[in-house]
Amino acid sequence: MGNSPDHDVDRLIFSSLIRFDAHGNPVPDLAEFLGYSKDGTLYNFSLRNNIFWQDGQPITADDVTFTVDLIRNSTSVVPADLRTFWKDVEIKRLSDIELQFRLPEAFAPFLDYLTFGVLPKHLLGQMTFDSDDQ
Repeated sequence: MGNSPDHDVDRLIFSSLIRFDAHGNPVPDLAEFLGYSKDGTLYNFSLRNNIFWQDGQPITADDVTFTVDLIRNSTSVVPADLRTFWKDVEIKRLSDIELQFRLPEAFAPFLDYLTFGVLPKHLLGQMTFDSDDQ
C-alpha cells in the first residue's frame, strides 16, 4: 500500500471513492462529491446508485468506514504517516450511501487521500492488514 506497484495493483482491483482523470481533475468513481464546508473541514459524499460487489451485495458507506478503520489500525502494512492522517479524520456514516469526513483543519490535498481501494466489509469484516491475522 505504501509503494507505487502496490498502489497500481490496488487501483486495478478495487474502486475508490474518487479518481483523477488525465488532467488531474477529481472525478467520481464509487462516490459523487456533494460538497464541502467553507472552512474546508467537512466533505460530504454520496455513493452512486446501483453499485455492487462481484457477489451481488451492495457497496455501502459501511464498506468505506471499514476500509478507513483498517488503514487507521494497521501496524505493519500501512505507512505510519498515512495511519496518523486517518486517525485525525472523523468519518461519519450519514446513511447507507452517504458519508461525511471531518478534518481537524483545512487540508487542500484531502481528495488525494480518497483514492484508496474500498474493501468489502461483508467478506473481510473480521480481518486486518496485519500479517499475523492471516
